[in-house]
Amino acid sequence: MTRKIKTIPITLFFMSIGLISCKKTDDTIKASIHSTFEVNNTVKTTELSQHDYKVVGTDENGENVHGNINIEGKIGVGYLTTTNATNIEVVAEWINKHTLLATDLEGFEYTLTTK
Repeated sequence: MTRKIKTIPITLFFMSIGLISCKKTDDTIKASIHSTFEVNNTVKTTELSQHDYKVVGTDENGENVHGNINIEGKIGVGYLTTTNATNIEVVAEWINKHTLLATDLEGFEYTLTTK
C-alpha cells in the first residue's frame, strides 16, 4: 500500500516556519537597483579659430610698433617691429574688442590695436 503525501499541508508548514523566524524590526531596508544601459559619449574636437591680425600700437615708452599677431581663441603669438626696425617676438591676449595686450620675452608690454 502506498501513502500519498499531501503537498499543500507540507508547503503551509514550511511557510509558517519561515514567517515565524522572520523578525519585525524598525530598521529601514535599502534596496539598490542596478540597471544595465549603454552610454555613448561622443567627443567632438573643434579647431580653435585662427586669425592673423595686422596690429599697430605703442610700447611702454610710447614708441610706435607694428606687426602681425596670430590669435587662436583668446591668446596668440606674433612679431612686432619697432621704429628702429627691431623685430620682437610677443605673446598677446585680448583685453577689449579691438585691443590686444602683448608681452615680449623680457616682460615689456605693448598695447596693440587691430587694423
